Amino acid sequence: HRSTRERVTTLNKFSEANFSVNVHIPQISIMTDPDSLIIVRGNQSTLVAHYVKEYPPGSTYVISPVTFDRYNIGQSTNEIRQLLYNDGRIIYPSESGRELDPTCDYITNSKTVKGLERDQVIVYGVSNTRVYKDYNIPEYELKCLIYVALSRARKRLVIVIDDETYHSPNMLDPCLRGYISMESNYYNNEAVQQCK
Repeated sequence: HRSTRERVTTLNKFSEANFSVNVHIPQISIMTDPDSLIIVRGNQSTLVAHYVKEYPPGSTYVISPVTFDRYNIGQSTNEIRQLLYNDGRIIYPSESGRELDPTCDYITNSKTVKGLERDQVIVYGVSNTRVYKDYNIPEYELKCLIYVALSRARKRLVIVIDDETYHSPNMLDPCLRGYISMESNYYNNEAVQQCK
């Protein structure tokens, strides 16, 4: 796989926990980079905006596994866009199959960016994967969409877990262990302080 050990380990943990042995094929990393994977927990909007600003314009996809204007993440999407706009950074929404401008950042979904990559990918809207089942999104489809989101980064993958909506069990729990607290009422003040 064209990725680093940290990202490949995350992909393998997710795949192994969520797909059958007939579907899961372990990936092997060929690159090294100590900053290639960041998993943080706190205020989702603040953290996403913070990490977008760390990379130059045109380098980032912010990806929700499903549409970003429903399923209780529409408000967060608008907050992210507003925070970035207030700092002079524009991120464009895209949920269509149209050509994406390589000089722009996008907030989008897994289906739109399937087969595409950016230097930095920030995955959000995955704090409570159970909510998607409540909206009748087939579990297998959701697993595939999350895997697509996790595998789009060339240089850095950031997984943002929102403290207010985190619910365990979560499809990402195997990836999160060792990176963030798994307690439902935990709040990562350190991550929030880094963003101020």
